[in-house]
Amino acid sequence: MSDWIVLFLFGGAVILALVLVARYQAGRYQDYLARHTAETKKVTANQARLIEQQDAHQALIREQNALLARIATALEQRP
Repeated sequence: MSDWIVLFLFGGAVILALVLVARYQAGRYQDYLARHTAETKKVTANQARLIEQQDAHQALIREQNALLARIATALEQRP
C-alpha cells in the first residue's frame, strides 16, 4: 500500500510540475505576442508614412511635368 502512496505522490508532483511549466510557457508566449504586436504596429505605421510620402512625391512630379509641358508649349509658340 505504501508503494501506491509514493507512486501517487510522485505522479502528483510530475503533474504539478507540468502544469507549472505550461503556465510559465504560456506567460512567456503572451509576452512574445505583446512585443511582436507592438513591433508590427510600428512597422505598419512606418509603411503607411512611406506610402504617404511616395504619394506626395508622385503628386509633385505630376505637377512638375505639367509645368514643364506648359513651358514647352509656351516656348514652341514663341515667334
